[in-house]
Amino acid sequence: MGTARRKLKQFEQELLKDDFEKIRPEVEVKQIRILGGEETYILCRTAGRKKKEEAIRSRLVAKIEKALRGLEKRTAEGKLIDRDKMLLRLGRIQASHPQVADLYEMAVKDSQEGPRLVRRQKPEQQQSLEAGEGAYPLRTNLSADGAADLWKKYLQLTEVEAAFRTLKSELAIRPLFHQMEMRVKAHVLVAFLGYALQVTLKHLLKRLTEIHPQC
Repeated sequence: MGTARRKLKQFEQELLKDDFEKIRPEVEVKQIRILGGEETYILCRTAGRKKKEEAIRSRLVAKIEKALRGLEKRTAEGKLIDRDKMLLRLGRIQASHPQVADLYEMAVKDSQEGPRLVRRQKPEQQQSLEAGEGAYPLRTNLSADGAADLWKKYLQLTEVEAAFRTLKSELAIRPLFHQMEMRVKAHVLVAFLGYALQVTLKHLLKRLTEIHPQC
């Protein structure tokens, strides 16, 4: 989560704009050209990914809130009155919840009752985090007619990569122990035919489910 947020930081303002193109019921894309550069970025946002990241954030916020309330309770009951120990405890809470700690402004301040935890939520940080949930950037030097076309090319690339993984794993095209060129070619041909059969069955199954959704 933290890594994805850092990658999206440079596109924060673009994520806040409501100009994404919906290319599938759950997929939105947006093309961004970098001035002076040859590369193009595609911001993608999916509903399923957004829902998942929202659930993760909610769990993390609940955990840090519980920890902060525990610290407040201990200080209010007089069980923790040393300022340095409070700061140490607060630092541990922040370190244990790095994904959501920056959603809060927290400090230990003196009061008539003694040192107390003072905190507030930062709405601007909350808005930035919510805008980035479900989003991920793609970078390419390919030319295409818009973000939707580039996203489709990216999907094709992932399918090709998956095909190579299938050839090397399930179909065991590698390693090759044959010594004769004729047998090496036969090995590759059999593996390719197996892959072609797999792809054919996948498309037939997809067509079948489109015709008979109840299957």
